[in-house]
Amino acid sequence: MTDKRITVGELITTLSDLDHSYPVFVHGYEGGFNDILGRASPVMMKLNCNTEDYFGKHDTLDRQTDDPKEFEQVIGFILQ
Repeated sequence: MTDKRITVGELITTLSDLDHSYPVFVHGYEGGFNDILGRASPVMMKLNCNTEDYFGKHDTLDRQTDDPKEFEQVIGFILQ
């Protein structure tokens, strides 16, 4: 597994070679895997904002409480 962040285009290229009926999964909280439920929607993400090892590295930007100048930001997709 790589530590490189992939883009939507790279993901589409990778998935386009697979049988379109294959299911897609995400890691479970403490192990195992879960189904992806629903559709992904674009959200504003702040990058590399969490330092505790039990949190993911990134988080969603809260426009009410976060100072946008404090974090590198990208529009991303969260698969649930």
